[in-house]
Amino acid sequence: MGESLTLHTGVKKEKDGLIVWFSGSDNKVLAKLNVKADSVKTFRSDVSLNYESGSLTIQNPLPIPQITRISKYELLCSVLNVSRVTLSWYNGTSLISSTSASDSHINLSLPLELEYEENNIYS
Repeated sequence: MGESLTLHTGVKKEKDGLIVWFSGSDNKVLAKLNVKADSVKTFRSDVSLNYESGSLTIQNPLPIPQITRISKYELLCSVLNVSRVTLSWYNGTSLISSTSASDSHINLSLPLELEYEENNIYS
């Protein structure tokens, strides 16, 4: 079935409790557990909610980019087997470089080359 990511509530389920999982900056509802109404509702096909624990499981979550040091002054950000992805390098809040792909199941990389040792923060 592929990989999954499970997020735990860390709270004790009460007999008339409500657990709601949100996602994104727009606070879109992913799932609701209403103990009093004895119901579980999910709003995406890749999400499931455990009635007993309130834990949220996401099937095939987004891959996490890997950052590798190539040399003293070069880093490489890469992600494997993805579709519709954008990789970006930032110096503080300033965008330095970016690359995107919309093909299915490709490997995408974005290097960051520094001219000298800097004390800047890159992400």
